[in-house]
Parts: sequence; C-alpha cells; structure tokens
Amino acid sequence: MHMTTISDSELDHLDIGIDPTSLGDQDTFLIPTRRAHEINLLDVSARASDSNSSYLSVEEQEEGGIEGHSQTQPEEDLSLVSVPGMYCILDLIREHSASELVDKVVVAQDSFWRFLDEISPGVCLSLTKVDFGALDKFQIKPIGIYGSKAEIIRFLVSIAVIDNTSGEVKRLPLRSGLYICRVSDSGGAAERMYVIYWPEDSTWDDDASPSVRQNCFIFMRYLTKLCDQVTALVSGGNADPISKVSETKKPKGLVSICRGFECTSDELFVSGGHSWCNKDPESLKPCLLLGETRQGFMTTKYVPTRHSVKTFDSFKISTPLLQDALMNECLQISESISPKSLDYLVRLGFRKRFPDACSAWTEAFTVLKSGCQNDIGVQQKNIDTEVNEARTQTEMSIRFAVTDAIFSHYPTLDRSRCFMSVSTLAPDDKSRRSQSYSKPTIIHSQLAANIADEVCKADCTNINEEIFRRSKEKILLVLHLSKRLGIKTGSQLTKLTHSVLNDGSKKFHSTLATIHHEIAMQANPSTKPTAIDRRSVREILREGRNEVSLASDPDFIADLEHLKSTIPALQDTIAAARDLAQKYLENIVDKLCRILFDSLPCILQQGTQEQPNFEVDYPTEQDLCGVGRSLILTVNSQSQLCGSPHTLRIESVDNSCLRDEYPDSFVLSGERETLKEARLLFTIHPMQITTQDQREPQLNTTKVPNSRFEESYSFELPVEFSVLHAQLLEGDRLLLVLLDQSDDGHVYLHRLSDIGNAIRREHSKMFHRDKIDEKFLLTFDESQAMLAVVSCEKLRLDVFIHDDSCGFTASGGPVDLNPWYSDGTTIRKTCFASGSDELLLIDSQAVARVFSLTTMQFRPASLNLHHVPTDVHSSPDGSYFLVVISDGAYTSIIAYHWSTFGSTDGVLLPITDWAGDGKFAISSLVHRKTVHLLKLDLLAHTCSSVALDITWEVAESMRQKHDDDVSSRDANLTVHDPVVDRHVDIWTHFPVLQMVQRVTPCCPSLHPLRCRPRPRSLSGPLF
Repeated sequence: MHMTTISDSELDHLDIGIDPTSLGDQDTFLIPTRRAHEINLLDVSARASDSNSSYLSVEEQEEGGIEGHSQTQPEEDLSLVSVPGMYCILDLIREHSASELVDKVVVAQDSFWRFLDEISPGVCLSLTKVDFGALDKFQIKPIGIYGSKAEIIRFLVSIAVIDNTSGEVKRLPLRSGLYICRVSDSGGAAERMYVIYWPEDSTWDDDASPSVRQNCFIFMRYLTKLCDQVTALVSGGNADPISKVSETKKPKGLVSICRGFECTSDELFVSGGHSWCNKDPESLKPCLLLGETRQGFMTTKYVPTRHSVKTFDSFKISTPLLQDALMNECLQISESISPKSLDYLVRLGFRKRFPDACSAWTEAFTVLKSGCQNDIGVQQKNIDTEVNEARTQTEMSIRFAVTDAIFSHYPTLDRSRCFMSVSTLAPDDKSRRSQSYSKPTIIHSQLAANIADEVCKADCTNINEEIFRRSKEKILLVLHLSKRLGIKTGSQLTKLTHSVLNDGSKKFHSTLATIHHEIAMQANPSTKPTAIDRRSVREILREGRNEVSLASDPDFIADLEHLKSTIPALQDTIAAARDLAQKYLENIVDKLCRILFDSLPCILQQGTQEQPNFEVDYPTEQDLCGVGRSLILTVNSQSQLCGSPHTLRIESVDNSCLRDEYPDSFVLSGERETLKEARLLFTIHPMQITTQDQREPQLNTTKVPNSRFEESYSFELPVEFSVLHAQLLEGDRLLLVLLDQSDDGHVYLHRLSDIGNAIRREHSKMFHRDKIDEKFLLTFDESQAMLAVVSCEKLRLDVFIHDDSCGFTASGGPVDLNPWYSDGTTIRKTCFASGSDELLLIDSQAVARVFSLTTMQFRPASLNLHHVPTDVHSSPDGSYFLVVISDGAYTSIIAYHWSTFGSTDGVLLPITDWAGDGKFAISSLVHRKTVHLLKLDLLAHTCSSVALDITWEVAESMRQKHDDDVSSRDANLTVHDPVVDRHVDIWTHFPVLQMVQRVTPCCPSLHPLRCRPRPRSLSGPLF
C-alpha cells in the first residue's frame, strides 16, 4: 500500500471549475422513499421536480424521515455531473429510527446505472434486466484511494479529473461515500479506475464520534473488498506527529518473588516398579498438571493382568448384545444344554461363526426329524382309524352327558325321551350310559370341559318359554289365593280356578271380590261386595303375584304332582305345563349336542395325538442331545482361537417368558470370565481452595490461600497409551491428549467426573500422525477455547475451536509456515499468549517468533534465545512468558514481556536453587494476576509454589517536531495518524492480503505525484 502527503501550500492551485451558486432553483436533490435495507438510491443529479416521481425533494425531507447526512453544510449537496467521470456507488444517508437519527450506507442506484451505461451503453435496462454477458467482456483494474480531503483533491487534479487552473478550489461539494473515478487515458487490456473514499469532515479527528468512526470502518471495509491495491494519502499535518521518535529510556523488568503455598499429599511418592512392566519408570512418577486458573497433579499406577468372573442367573440380555458376544468372545457351552437353547444359539450367531459345524448339525437334525415325521405319520393313521371308530360311541356319550347335566335339575321329567333317536341304546340302560360317559371324560379331558361350558351357557334353571311362564303363574296364583282366602268349599275353588284360567282382568277382580265377600259374610252372602272387599282382594292379589315371581322352575316342576292332587281342576293345565317344560329341555339337549358334535373331530384328533407324541419325542430328545454335543465340542474348541479376553459360559438360553413383553431379549444363565489386560491407572488430584480462602486474596493480593488435595478422579488406559498433554480448566474440566500405540492423537475435553466414561466411549477428536507429522506440539488457550497443533518438521499450523455442543472443529484450513523458515528448521516449543490470538514458536535455531492468527503473519521482531529451551509457559494474565533453559546441571528461568517482545532482554528469575521433580507449571490463584510457579517434591511429598510479580517500566519516548511552522499552523495536532490507524484496524480484523493469497506488484505509475518531490511519503505495508 502507498501513502502520500501533500503540503498545504499546494492546495491554493487546485480548482474543480464549478461555482456552487450556478445551480438554479429548479435543481433539487432526490432521495428515495424506500427503506435502506432495500436497494436504495441517492441521485444527486440536477433534475426538475415531478409530482409523479417516487422520490422526495429536499423541501419534503422534513416530513419524509430521510435526509442527507450533513445538515450543517448544505453546500456539499451538489451535482456529480460537474465532476465528469466520477460516479457514486455507495452513499451515506441519515434515517429517522424511533426518536433518533441513524446513519446507513446504501447503494446509489441511479449513479451506478449511469456508470454501467457509460462503460457499456444499454447494458442495464432496469433493476432486473442486466446484460451480464456484456459486462463480463469489460475488464477494470480498480485502485483504492483514501485519506484527507485535501490530498484527494490534489490527486484528482493530478489525474486531470478536475480543473484547478485558477487555484481557488480547496474543497469538493461531495457527500461521504465511495466513488468510482474513470481515467480517460488509461491504456492496456484492463481499464484503470480509482475507487475513492470521500470521508466526513471529522473522520480523521481524534475526537471523532463513534458513529463517524463506524461509518469510516464500513466504507474502508468495502474499499478493501473492491480493490486489490489501496493507497493512503496522508497530509503533512497528519504526518508530522509520526515523523520522528526518539527513545529516552529503555524498558526495564522488575522481579519480585515471595514464598507461595505448600501442601502435602500421600499420593506424592515414587511407586516401586514391577518386573513385568516395560514402562519407563519416569513416566510413572507424579507430575504437575497445566492450568491457567486450576492446579493439580496426576499420578500413574501400573495395574497388572487379573481375572474377574460374573455369574448370570436368568439374566435378561438384548439380542444385539448376545449376538455380539457369540460372534466375538471365547465360548464354553454346557453339554447338558437343551436342544431348544442350542437352536437359539445357532440362529443368533453360530451359523455365521461356525458354518461347517452348524451345517453338519443341521443335516443330522434333518435326518432325525425325518424319522420322527415317519413315525408320526404311522401313528396318525392309527389315530384316524381310532377316531372314526370312536366317533359314534363318543356322540352317544355326549348325548348322555348333556342329558344328565340338563335334567339333573328336573328329576321328575322324563329324560328318556332324549334318546328316542338312538336305536342301539335302551333308555333304561343306566350302567352302559355311565360307562360311555366316563371314557370321553377320562381320555378326552377337553371334551368334558366343552360339555360343562355349553351346559353353563344354556342356563336350564330358567325355562324361557312364554306359554309355560303364563301357565306357571296361573297355577301358583290359584294355589296362593285358595290358601290366602281360606276357600273350603269345592264350588268356590272351582269358581276361583275357572276365573284365573279364563276370565279377563276386570271380571277376575269382580269374581275374586265376590268370593272374598262370601267367605267373610257367611251370615248374609247375598249382599254385594263392598269397597273393603275389593281393596282386600287387590292386596291379596299383589302378594300372590310377588310370591309367584319368587318360585323357581325346578321347584315348580317338582311340586306339580302334589298340586295335581290338591286342585283337581288344574289337572289339564298342570299336564300342559309339564309337557312344555319337557319339550323345552329336549330342544336344549339337541342344540348342545349339535354344537359339540361339530367340534368333536378336532377334540378326538388332539386327544389321540397326545400319547403318540410323547412316545416319539423321547428318543428324539436323546438323539438331538448327541448331535448337539458334537456341535458344542467344536464351538468350545474353535472359539478359543479368537484371542478375546472374555470367556462366556452358557448353561441355557430362552426367550419364551419374555416373548410378549420383550420380544428382542433373551434370558441367559451362565457366567462370563474376563481377563483384564495390564492397564495404566491415572488419577487426577485437583487442588481445592475454600470459599473463605478465596475471599482473603481478593482483598490482599499478597495473602496466600490455604490449599489441599481431597478429591480425586481416575481413568484407565492400555499400557501402550501415553499422556501427551493434560490441562485443568475452569468448571472442573480436563483437557486430555493421548497417544495410542500408532502414535495417533486423541483429544478429550470433559468434566473430571466424565473423563473415564468419555475414554471408554472413545468420544474424542482424533489426530492421525501420518496427516499431521511424526512429531507435533500442542498448546491450548483457555479463554478462547483454542487448540493449536504445530507440526514440528512439516512446519504446519492447525487451529481448532472447542464448543460444548460440537466439540473441536477446525478454524479455517492449515497454515503453511515454510515461507518463514529455512530448510532443515524445525519447531521445538510453542505456547499461546494467554487471552490473545498470538502464538509463540521457538525453532531449532533457538529463535522465538510470534505468529498472529488474525493477520496470519509473524511479528517483525524476533528473539534469539541462544539455547533451545526445555519448556516455555505463558503467564495466565497474558503479560509475559517464561523460558526454562537447562544444560543438565543448571536450570535458569527467564521472563520476557509480550508487549516488548524482541526489543528488550529477558529478566532472569533468581530461583536457581528452587528445583523440583519433573517440569514446572505456571498458574494463578483466585485471579489471573496472582501468578504462581509450581513444583513437586516427591521426597517431601509436597506441592509448593513461589509467587511471581514481574513488571516492566514503560519506555519513555518523545516526538521531535521537524518544523516549528507545523505546530503554529495546526494547534489541534493529533498525537497519531488516524488515517493509518483506521487502515490498520481494518486489516487487523480482515486480513485481505493473507486471505486472498495474492501478491500485488508495486507499480511506479500508481500515483503520478510519486514522480515529483513532496514533503513526506510513507510506502510499504503498515505492519
């Protein structure tokens, strides 16, 4: 990027050849009525006001709600037609939003259309009708221009865009925005154009309002997007403050070290090694855990090989789990297992795992089944013959059984009438009838049950025949009334019987009242019945009907013979009722017999098959056990070759009891023996500080809180695994990086209580060694949850961001670091600058550099450490980093400040006698500024620290003025250059050059003013 400054003396010769007062009253500035989030337009060309126009004039802006950005300088709202070749593409407008004005950047649509029509006439007919094919043939080379207004005016004069022959033009009447400027004499295949950012009046002031700064940020972002090459034009007034800087005092580091905490733990000791353990004894020693705000240590214990047995007694297991065990584990099947259980095992997995043995077992089973079927066929024929012979006898037995069951309630009725159709059986042959019935009830139990069910359904205790019911009611009513009225003469009884059987209701009541009166008034029977007689009759009649309804049919039938002799007048009615009951029960017997006869073949078939099936199954069971024993021996032998640490012993398998509730489960009986291979048991011991101890250091930073080790969390790993990185995080979480037997990396970030389960589930981010490098380094920044993976030899950087929902995800693609290093150089150490996006990289030449993940570039400064350090740590507050250098006999720790990286020497910490077992760790207690350096002393079983207080005196500098006229000319001189600051801010957030991966060559003709001497110039990248 190129930046140029212009002296103020040259501004007197600039002129754009336009008089602001030359515009007539009819010239107006048109602003769109549509909102800014649509495709908006600012057309500042002079045109006559039209009542049908969709725009509002300046006079209407007070009511419309949208107005030009600058209200204090209305003279800037002039026509762009007066500046030939310049077109506004992005404009800044002010819009009313609620009770305030809001600045918005919108597209100047009409002006942009005029630009398209200028370069290719007719290419843009409307907003939706654009000939993009014609535009593709037109090539342009835009160059971005920004800076002070005076410098931009002088630049426009230099390229003959405006005329300043009179030297009176010192400002342009333009609104803040982006403008395209065409150069008429540009040559080459691509037309050269300038995209100019015209700032607001206060854009480059130190006290610019936040809205003005935000507008500048937006326009600068668009400018860097539109142009590959951007030029900053810096005036002399803005360049003066950054012209000369002299250093009067170098920064100096101040170190303060005091005693920290010390806590003991019984777990801090060197465990004795095992003769069968091939692990390095150093890897089994306790070690400190990394952590910016949490502290702790980790112990490692070798757990030798051991056996464990778990017994199953009717254990419910899902089908997939059982199939997995049958396919992958060593098996020991009991020889006494049932053929049914063995058949389940064959279908669940044996057929796939042992196909040959299962095929032989299937063939043998088929032969046995075929022989069994032949035997069943022979016996089936015998069964059919027996069924046909026994059917006639069984039908007679059914009729006898049904008749006895139905007529058991009516012993006075004639049951022999039910056998009139059976010619081979005499009705009175009770002994034969009993013998015939006993056989089906003994041999065919189902037949007896069916007879009992049908008889129960028939419910013969109630004879549901209408005529019978009426006859029963009349007979019993006569009996009740004769007793209740006390009838003693035959004539009265005959009269009563005749009235009950034949008279209607009214006549019957009259006759009954007469009889009652005659009996009551024996002295004078000739008188008529009174009302009392009639009322008494009604009461007697109601009692009689109630008594009749309570009489059961079996009792009524049983008393008929007695009633016949008691009331001779009812003999015909009683005989008719008896005959109705007899016929009704005979019909019931015939109906039940027909139902039972229809089901008789199935019952006989089933009953006759029970005995033959038992005779056939028994020898087949023995044969199947013999055939299954051969399969079991093969399975038990071949399954031992799989090498599984688990041995499953099975006694039985069944799913009949779970078929309805759990159709996909089985009930398993047996045991499972597990051979647990040697493991490494890792235990995390986080340090705890009570709430009370945390409050005191917040009031007094020199106060060291009491600490202790109480809780612990464990997880197991195979012996071939190793821990590459372990870091405690806030919220009781742990970042754990493991290396497996293939040296591939597995990254876990979980709560301490869940880390063991996560490892067993293999819920991790995996780094393949062949894709990254044989050797790689890891560093993690807690505040940004950012993990950096540095390939030591390939010189490649991969960055991953952690999210609780997605885990670790890549942040962009890999960064190639080879352009910054010579051949043969490798990366040896790395760490984050805590809380920032900068990464410290130390190579094999002992040179330290800082790489920015935002700009994707190294800082210009580097640091020569002279020796490759054994370790490097960044302070939790992000102010400095420590470098540990050791030559075997002497260890030194040097602190370097991040802000003065490469410009100052480090500070040697005076703690040479403070040695510990293993590596150091740096962390903070209570808050990040309270930094402690931790160590372990395994002989004393302690974890101790020293508190570090490292500060730097700020370098004192002064800016020398090169010219006293500068201060007298500008009393409000800024202490920095906002033009440069804005651009640095843009490129810091949006590194366009590195993102596009493009190198723009420096063109001598970029700026015509470069050919002339000028007061000051600054060229090259800003950082």
